[in-house]
Amino acid sequence: MSTGGFFERFMANFLNSHDWRENIPSPLGQADLDRWQVELDAIVGVDDDGTKRWRIQWGQDMQNAIVWNRYSREWMPRYPAGSTVDYVANPATGVIELKKIWFGVPRYFIEALLPRVHRNERIERAGVDVDGDVFTERRIVGPEYVTMICITQHDKRIKDNWRLCCLRRIQKGQTCFGKYRPPDQADVETLREDYDLRVVSKLSRPEEATTDADKNFFYHAWMLDQMREQQKRDEELDYGRNHILSTVKHWTSSDPASKKGRFSLPGAN
Repeated sequence: MSTGGFFERFMANFLNSHDWRENIPSPLGQADLDRWQVELDAIVGVDDDGTKRWRIQWGQDMQNAIVWNRYSREWMPRYPAGSTVDYVANPATGVIELKKIWFGVPRYFIEALLPRVHRNERIERAGVDVDGDVFTERRIVGPEYVTMICITQHDKRIKDNWRLCCLRRIQKGQTCFGKYRPPDQADVETLREDYDLRVVSKLSRPEEATTDADKNFFYHAWMLDQMREQQKRDEELDYGRNHILSTVKHWTSSDPASKKGRFSLPGAN
């Protein structure tokens, strides 16, 4: 039995288990990642200072794929898979302390740069929410990115439009991240086609080659479209939640006159 085959099977079992208890480095080497990054740069360009507008990110990279939790006051994965608590030596004092250790999702993600102009500095300040819980100011490591896609492989759809892998994970109370796979050309082409479709409508002369200035304008316009669509989805989701909440309040109200149907509390009718 070759050790290489054993290692590949071990990695596949780990990556697809959804029972992750450690963070591992990117399976792809830097040369492969750079190759895919060049493809992304060719679509949207880069900022004047070289910052990537689109980037490929490993979900278990605890240097870059992290976010600040404003309530628990800790850094955690942007794509959290879970956490555990272990005894760890404090590097400053040498004292053994209990520390929460977070694990990210071992998948590649394509992320989009959020231009500074689109950030709302008012909501980035520390404060207290409507429930009285205190939160800190926002903290960001380097440029701020938002998630576009998770690169993964899901099972084919079965009856009722479910994917078998997703159904199995839901039954276990888990989020399904499918099976691990590296990025491929189809991912790039899908992103390219969607981006070009949105950009073409803004071209005054489609036959002319686009300049770096054009790409800068197109990217900001594209990001604004994405944010508007996300806001609309969030508003629809909030409306649905509020509708459910108002329905629940209606059926469980303490006012007997408001109770109707089989869901009223005992003795209300």
